Amino acid sequence: MNPVEAKEVIDLLARGIAPTTGEILPEDGPLSDVRVVRALLLASNALASPDGTRCAGSHPTCRRPVNHGPTPRTSG
Repeated sequence: MNPVEAKEVIDLLARGIAPTTGEILPEDGPLSDVRVVRALLLASNALASPDGTRCAGSHPTCRRPVNHGPTPRTSG
């Protein structure tokens, strides 16, 4: 499995959908806990960069929301 495939699985789970069957997951399961959904969304965002490719986390834009604004310029 590559990071793109992992992100797809995580996104489906965060939406309450079983990745293998496409069925809606039970409302009384672990995905009814908002902390679990937030953790899944955080993991999904960690796997994607603003341009939709894998993000290693070292680039400044990997840690900022998409609507944060321009990347600060460094002097040099």
